[in-house]
Amino acid sequence: MDKGTLNLYTIPEDKLQEKKLIGSGGFGEVYKAWHKDWGHLVALKKLNTKHVQNGQEQLLLEAKKMLCALSIDHVLRMYGLCRCSDASFGLVMEYMENGSLARLQALVKPLPWALKFRVLHEINLGMNRLHDLCPPLLHLDLKPQNVLLNKDLHIKISDFGLSRFKRGITLPQDVPPADGTLEFMAPELLDDVNCCPTKASDVYSYAILIWSVLKGEEPYSNAMSSVIKLHVPRGQRPSLEFLQDLYNHVERLEDIKSLMVKCWHQEPSERPSFKDCIQTTREIFKAHEHQEGKAVCDVWDALKKMETSLEQERWEVPSSTTLSSSPTSGLLANFKTMTLEQPPSLMNEAVPLSDPSSRTPQGFNSTGLPPPTAGAQGTRKKITDVTPQPPINGTGYPKTPVSSADPYMQGPYASTPSSQTTPARPGSQTRITGTVSYLQIGDNNKMDIRHTRRKTKTKK
Repeated sequence: MDKGTLNLYTIPEDKLQEKKLIGSGGFGEVYKAWHKDWGHLVALKKLNTKHVQNGQEQLLLEAKKMLCALSIDHVLRMYGLCRCSDASFGLVMEYMENGSLARLQALVKPLPWALKFRVLHEINLGMNRLHDLCPPLLHLDLKPQNVLLNKDLHIKISDFGLSRFKRGITLPQDVPPADGTLEFMAPELLDDVNCCPTKASDVYSYAILIWSVLKGEEPYSNAMSSVIKLHVPRGQRPSLEFLQDLYNHVERLEDIKSLMVKCWHQEPSERPSFKDCIQTTREIFKAHEHQEGKAVCDVWDALKKMETSLEQERWEVPSSTTLSSSPTSGLLANFKTMTLEQPPSLMNEAVPLSDPSSRTPQGFNSTGLPPPTAGAQGTRKKITDVTPQPPINGTGYPKTPVSSADPYMQGPYASTPSSQTTPARPGSQTRITGTVSYLQIGDNNKMDIRHTRRKTKTKK
């Protein structure tokens, strides 16, 4: 790309304000930014500093290819290049409010069928236009992470970082094959290191993407990379068992399955083109089009509820914790209050560290477990059935051995401090409850357990 062309599409970095990191990868980072002259949001894809030297040429090549696809409705639009402060370039692109298809599948389970079929049809339309360019443009990394959605949940195909221009039947020798993503790579690319990607390679990736959309999951999620590399070239594909119970409930499901199987055919020459697929995906979507509006509204509502829930958690969680901005913040809703209803394992008993010589209390063996007693096996009680035990001594253990049938009352925190020697009163019961004020995922966790007693009235 010559200097004059670069100047024509260069956007000054100071025009991009309020930059916020929204994604990152091996190539670098993606930022959301406000273009102060245009008055709307854009996305800035910027190389990592360590990749500036080696990746600059590839980034400019990607920009050139995206310019060739400016007129395609379902391909992400590029506005220009940004010359960054570190002398590198970034791509200024259309901002997609709802992120990637992979993100949406993770947040909304399951996606409505009408939206699934619309997504698959629009991907087909976009890829057909890319292959129809002169020369054709191959994507070679088609997957849910590279399919983005705007505010109306229409799709745009993105990330041409691994794309190659196809010249004639094969690629020039100085252009190496793309690495792609293993789960979505065609078998011929896995089986032959000298194989050059073709249009059929993208069609195969589309078939695996169809499976991912129908299932709502990543393919081969339980398989190691070595197993995928070995068995996909031998003809193995993702399981279709999950479709068996859906044929009577989802219209035209058999048709999309048939198309998917054709597109992942072992022989590239037997796979249909995207142009051949358009009529089928259009008819399938048309059968569900009357539910399109409701499907979009349902997804909007689901996303809005999640945003509202996360916002409430930010207010409820104390400021001393960092969970409000953590990906695990959604876990808090499941940990508001917990009640111990099953006895904990004795193997998890806490042992005081201050006096090693006293780690084995009276009545316990060298492993820290009570000796077996008759009738002890299988004895498990709910917490409400436990009778309080005698108070502990200064070492943190009971003065007398406790029954192994009552494991709740064992350990250094089983009863009240030794200064409180009030004997247990008949008819009293013990119940352990806890309210989580904050939750930390990782090391150095703690839990504050407060002991209370509840009296039960006895009839006179």
